[in-house]
Amino acid sequence: MPSSSEFTTTSAAYDASLASFFVRLLADYVAPRDLPAAKLFEQCGLDPAVLDDADERIGYLDFLQLCETASRHLDDPCLGIHLGQHMQPGYLGAYGFALMSSRTAREILPQVSRYSRLAIGAGQNVVEIRDDELIRYWRLDFDDAPATRRHLDELVMASWLAMVQRIAGDLADQVMPRWASFRSSPADPAPYEAYFRCPLRFGADEDAMSFDAAYLDMPLQQGNAEVRQSLTLLCEQQLAVLDTAATPAWLRDLQKLVSGSLADGAIELGEAAGKLGVAPAALRARLAVRGLSYRKLVDELRHDLALSYLDDPRLSLVDIAYLLGYSEQSAFQRAFKRRTGQTPGAYRNS
Repeated sequence: MPSSSEFTTTSAAYDASLASFFVRLLADYVAPRDLPAAKLFEQCGLDPAVLDDADERIGYLDFLQLCETASRHLDDPCLGIHLGQHMQPGYLGAYGFALMSSRTAREILPQVSRYSRLAIGAGQNVVEIRDDELIRYWRLDFDDAPATRRHLDELVMASWLAMVQRIAGDLADQVMPRWASFRSSPADPAPYEAYFRCPLRFGADEDAMSFDAAYLDMPLQQGNAEVRQSLTLLCEQQLAVLDTAATPAWLRDLQKLVSGSLADGAIELGEAAGKLGVAPAALRARLAVRGLSYRKLVDELRHDLALSYLDDPRLSLVDIAYLLGYSEQSAFQRAFKRRTGQTPGAYRNS
């Protein structure tokens, strides 16, 4: 078994990937600006064949290289912002169309939490609801990413606003962010101000965007429960394939250990490490490489299982709370609502 020193953040960044739809977005953007995709890929020493297969994925670092090369060629330091403004559901595959078929924004939140990895496997979207405010964070899974990650961070931020407004349809002009924060510090904030039209903060600790929580229950014109159900099933299938391909054996074994122990209280890290045959410190190091703590791993598994159990009508909320290791149903309800913005019962009914 590899030692903990072999699991570096560099290897984690190397293993991360993005859906080929993002490459298509980039190619479609640069082509009319005198930069054909073939020329861009040639400059980066990459194979453009990824554009021909909707199921293909591109390495995270390769995508950053493409963006940086395009940014220099076009003399566009705000490439990520400009790319994000052109985001359409088709560039996100089944995940994008599943979002579009939701009946309310509240239905979208669990899908954002669960399926965003289908688009970008290098980070995660985290949504929190605080009183009358919804805050969406974009968090990369590793810390020592190259400076060129700015293009991806800003692409994600601009894409989020573009998708929110496309989902809102005729009500798009009413759905504007309260504020947005960026880790980057651009020399010229004007393009950001023109697009986001809200108070902005640069050099922040996190990339984040805030909306009025009242938008959550606004009815969406294109909502379709049957279409959403079919697309959600497809997303689940794609996620299973992605997880199997991307998850190393030691992590799959750890996930099985934790999932099987939840009803009796999640297994402690030390005991789990012993069953895997590694030292606790080595297990912590391996998880840290993937942007995880042991507590975060447990929480994410518990949430994923909650979504699966809620799809089974034979299980009551009391049963689900017990299977997930909560002391009482109310504790499960509070935890689920913090994560998704709705109660387990409301999620099941939707």
